Amino acid sequence: MITCSPKNPYRKHGDGPCDVFYQPRSLEKWGDVVIKMVCTFSKLGFYTSPFISLRKYDFEFYKWPVSYSLPSHKRNIWLDTNPFKQCANSELSTIRRTTLQLLAYAAVHTFGMVLIYPGILHLIQNSLWNVLVMGRAQLVENYNGKRAKLQTADGNAIDTMFVDNRQSSNRGNILVICCEGNSGFYEIGIMPTPIKAGFSALGWNHPGFAGSTGKPFPSQEQNAIDVVMQYAINKLGFRVKDIVLFGWSIGGYTATWAAVNYPEVKALVLDATFDDLLPIAANQMPSSWALLVKEVIRSYADLNIAQMIRKYHGPVQLIRRTKDEVICLRPGVLKTNRGNSLLIKLIEARYPDLSSEEFALLETYVCLISTQRSAFLKRSDIGESDRKVLRLIDKHMHDFVSMHCTPLPEDKFIRVMDAILAEEEK
Repeated sequence: MITCSPKNPYRKHGDGPCDVFYQPRSLEKWGDVVIKMVCTFSKLGFYTSPFISLRKYDFEFYKWPVSYSLPSHKRNIWLDTNPFKQCANSELSTIRRTTLQLLAYAAVHTFGMVLIYPGILHLIQNSLWNVLVMGRAQLVENYNGKRAKLQTADGNAIDTMFVDNRQSSNRGNILVICCEGNSGFYEIGIMPTPIKAGFSALGWNHPGFAGSTGKPFPSQEQNAIDVVMQYAINKLGFRVKDIVLFGWSIGGYTATWAAVNYPEVKALVLDATFDDLLPIAANQMPSSWALLVKEVIRSYADLNIAQMIRKYHGPVQLIRRTKDEVICLRPGVLKTNRGNSLLIKLIEARYPDLSSEEFALLETYVCLISTQRSAFLKRSDIGESDRKVLRLIDKHMHDFVSMHCTPLPEDKFIRVMDAILAEEEK
């Protein structure tokens, strides 16, 4: 049997005798040396950088003391997950309905939640580990971020990061609570936008994401944003009226829930957010799965933002990505953007006196980009109803020419916030 030499552990195959080991030539030797040196110094730099203490605590975050907690309440796990608790297809026969409920239960507890929240996959989190560590380090080093562990009423630990700009900017007296997307983490998410704009910011990770425990079922998401809000008010010292809820994509669900349950917040800002998860989920699945998709969403992940937003009466600003490829039923086709439906339902709830003609105009004009709407407003041949509808759209929606995941520039966020403050002064 042939053994490998410690100095030359690699055999050369297909060229020469089988018992000859590969001998690197002079240039290859120097190349090997350079590669080894680069690897050694990169590892040395990573583990001896100024962020080493932070990395140690990152690795042992589960041992961190809890900075803030809410009184716990006992959960009846069976009632929470009972597949027969409710049914989205009640018109079906008992046998079909029961079968569908069992399939939905199995789906949501195997692959269903992963499809809705890919960020809970350990494969994704492991692949992003270095990036998340560096993101946290930058928030701490560049913005003096403070990391904290919060405990929800249902016992989950929520990983948070707070950047305090109250001493460095007038805008810092406003706290922006950032709610991330379904693969978003505060370390690499939307927090830099309000921070660079001069606002204080509080980011947090969904249950099951990075240092947070649990799973992002709606009830656990609600408990997570609830403890974040209480932490901001009772520990960080912000008044409810000085808090802005900023939700990106699926994060619009928790942002809207918090706005409904803390109605005195300054404003709700939703970026690239949809009206209802069901149409998007159904669009991604085979039509033969329609009943199952409906059962899964309505029974276990009913993220109906449009239904909730009707209950919030404070300032709302929507940011629509004109080239969005995620929440459009046809990628990049503006008229299929589910943000349009969210705006329509918001205006429908806020302005019930609109006539049927004006609602028809709303459905038409919402499919235009902001420059096209501005051009219509300058025309002298349009009616007063047209002007009224165009102004309502511009009052609540800002267009951003980008795709779904493009970071929102701070100047765009400032314009949105200026619109909120201007409305507040009226």
